[in-house]
Amino acid sequence: MSFRARLVLAAAYLVAAVVLALEIPLALSIERRADSDFQADVLGRAALLAARISDDVAAVNQGGASADATQVTPAVRDAAAAVGERIVVTNARGFLLTDSSGEEAAGSRFATAERPEFGVALEEGRVDSRRRFSDTAGEELLLVTVPVVDGGLVVGAVRVSASRGAVIDRVHSSWLRLAAIGLAVVAGAFVLAGILATTVSRPLNRLRSTAGQLGSGDLDVDPLAAGRDHSRLLGAGVAETEKLHRGLTGRARRRRSGASHR
Repeated sequence: MSFRARLVLAAAYLVAAVVLALEIPLALSIERRADSDFQADVLGRAALLAARISDDVAAVNQGGASADATQVTPAVRDAAAAVGERIVVTNARGFLLTDSSGEEAAGSRFATAERPEFGVALEEGRVDSRRRFSDTAGEELLLVTVPVVDGGLVVGAVRVSASRGAVIDRVHSSWLRLAAIGLAVVAGAFVLAGILATTVSRPLNRLRSTAGQLGSGDLDVDPLAAGRDHSRLLGAGVAETEKLHRGLTGRARRRRSGASHR
């Protein structure tokens, strides 16, 4: 491999390593930020809806499994239709009051062991956020469950099921843009390294050729013609060596000539 090729590859490798060291943490940070923003957005909508329907949920909460949720359903369906998400509301005992998707019937037991997020919201009064893959939807969902509080008491729970598909698409788009920028930087560095390597290797190649000519006995070559700046300094060193060689050669010839006249 030529000296120029080694310089270009070394520069490209260095730039690529720097780009990767910068872009990988940035890509991960973008994903974390997108997830955090998405979760905060879903949580905000769930909390607002829980506050909006708290009076209605409290009013029907005493009715048990057969509670009339006619006051709750319209608000839930409107909220779900606005963002295209599934929203379910249960009473304090985990019975379903309304399901915006219509998949579950009102009055059925919804807070089961397979849905531990309702236990967190209803029994502990805390917000629960988790991811779950939905076989029905065929994608990963973000589930945010918020307790419905009225008069300091938990009277129900609201769960919003939001698809992460849009978030994942945005993250992947950001990654593709980062990759394109990184490739552009590496390509630009590759071209610049090629130009710089040429300016360095060309005079050095001339100097090497000159040194080879001098070594083969051609003392008429001018080492100072190798190039400029640092190459000329090297050429000057070769020129000094050439002068010394000529001087030693001349002395040897004179000695041989003097010996032949004795």
